[in-house]
Amino acid sequence: MSKLKRNLKIIYEETTAFAEGETIPMHRRYLARAFPDRAPGSGGWGVWDQSLKRFLRDAEVRALTEEQVRSNWVN
Repeated sequence: MSKLKRNLKIIYEETTAFAEGETIPMHRRYLARAFPDRAPGSGGWGVWDQSLKRFLRDAEVRALTEEQVRSNWVN
């Protein structure tokens, strides 16, 4: 599995799951988030960086270490 796919899998599986009794996803810096609707038929999801307040490009996601991918977000 490529590093990009591994990082995407971790982010998607661990930030879209809800803990029992929780109503919000885990508090991680990097979240799986749906792209805003830009045109009919467009869609999908990307990696949202809560610190930078933007979606990351594939090269940026690929460059993340496993520790960074699982890092907590602190205001």
